[in-house]
Amino acid sequence: MTANQMSVTINKTSANSRKRQSRSASGTAVLANSFLGTEGLLGQACFKYVDLAHQIVRDIARKGLKPGDRLGTEDELVKEHELSRNTVRQALAILEKEGFVSRRQRMGTYVQRSVGLSPDKDVAAPQGTVLMVVPECGWLDAEVDLASFTIFRSMVSELGTLGFAVRVVALRGTIAEMRERFALALRVDQVDGICAYSVNMEPFRDLMSDTPLVTVGMRYSHVGCWITLDFEKITYELTKYLIGRGHRRIAIIGGSWSDVRSFSPYASGYRRAFKEANLPFHRELLHQAHEDESLVELADAVLKSQQPTAVFAEEAKVCQAVLAAANALNLKIPDDLSVVSEGQMAHCITSPVRMTVVLPDNIAIGKEAVDRLVDNIRGGNPIPIIGRAGPIVEGESVRTLRV
Repeated sequence: MTANQMSVTINKTSANSRKRQSRSASGTAVLANSFLGTEGLLGQACFKYVDLAHQIVRDIARKGLKPGDRLGTEDELVKEHELSRNTVRQALAILEKEGFVSRRQRMGTYVQRSVGLSPDKDVAAPQGTVLMVVPECGWLDAEVDLASFTIFRSMVSELGTLGFAVRVVALRGTIAEMRERFALALRVDQVDGICAYSVNMEPFRDLMSDTPLVTVGMRYSHVGCWITLDFEKITYELTKYLIGRGHRRIAIIGGSWSDVRSFSPYASGYRRAFKEANLPFHRELLHQAHEDESLVELADAVLKSQQPTAVFAEEAKVCQAVLAAANALNLKIPDDLSVVSEGQMAHCITSPVRMTVVLPDNIAIGKEAVDRLVDNIRGGNPIPIIGRAGPIVEGESVRTLRV
C-alpha cells in the first residue's frame, strides 16, 4: 500500500474527559517542541540514532552551547554515549542535515545552531503529546517513498508548530508483539492523541480507550470515520484527460495490494468519464494484478493482447512496470503508447519521459490529518468522509491522437 493510496481515520473522544498532567521544563516533551515544529527529526526513522540525535539536541539546549562550540569527535561521542560508531555517525548525519551541527574533517563536530528554551515561548504552555505509530521505518525515506516521507514530515512538523511533542513507536512482529510494544508506548508518557501512519489500528482498539486517533496511509479503516483520496475522481479526471486527446482504448492496471473494495472506485471513475463522453465503456481493459503476480508480466500481456493506446497506471510501481513492458515490446512513449499515473513518486519518473500525473498535495494532507486530530483532542466532532484528489500535472507522456 502506498502513501498516495491513503486515508485519514478519526476516532472521536471528548477532550474534556482527559485530565492533562503538567510537564516540567526539563522533560523531553518540552524540548522536542523547541525544534520539531520546523525540523521534524522524528520523520527520519525510529531507531537508536534518532534517539541519540534528540539527546544531542537536548545537550545543546541544557548546556547552553552556542554556534562554534565543539561537541567532540566521533570517537569521543562513541565513548560518551556508549553506542556504536555507525549509530553516532547516522545521528550526526541527521543533525547536520537539519542544521544543528557541522562536521569538520579531523577536527570533530561543532554546534551550528543554538537551541533555546525561552520560558515564555517553549516551556510555558506545552499542548500535549502525540504518539506516532508506524510500521518498519526504513521506507520513511525520500528515496524509498517520497510521498510517505512528505506526509509524515508534514504531520510531525505541524504537530510541533501547534505545540505538541511527538513520540514515535514502530510496530513490527506478531500481533501479540505489536500489542505489547504499543501498550508499553502508551504507558511511558501520557498520550493525548495518536497518529498511526500506514498501520491498521483495529487490533489495538481496546488499548486505545478514548484516546483520539488519526490513521494516515491506509485506503480505509474499520476504526472510526475516515478521509480518503478520491480515487474515483482521480481516475475520472485522468480518463477524461485521455479521452479529450483522442484516446478510446484506455487500459487501467492496478497492483495486487488493491482488494475489490479499493479497486472499484477506479472502475467507477473510468466508466463515468466514458459515459459523459457518450462513448462505449471497455470493462475488459480494467486489470488488477493477482497476489504474487509480476506487474511487468501483467502489463506485457495487456499491451500484447489488447493493444491500448493509453494506460492509466495506478501508481509509481505499476507505472515502472508498464514502461518496462513497453520497452521490451519496442513501444515508444508517447508515440506508440501514452501513460498516465497518480502520485508524487510517479511524478518523479523522468525516463524515458516525464509522466503526466494527478499530484495530490501531500504536505496539505499531513496538515489536514493533524488538524483533524487536534480538533478531536480539543473536543471537536469528526467530519464525514471527504475525498481528496489533486491537479493534473502534464508531462510528455501523452500523445494527442487525431479523432
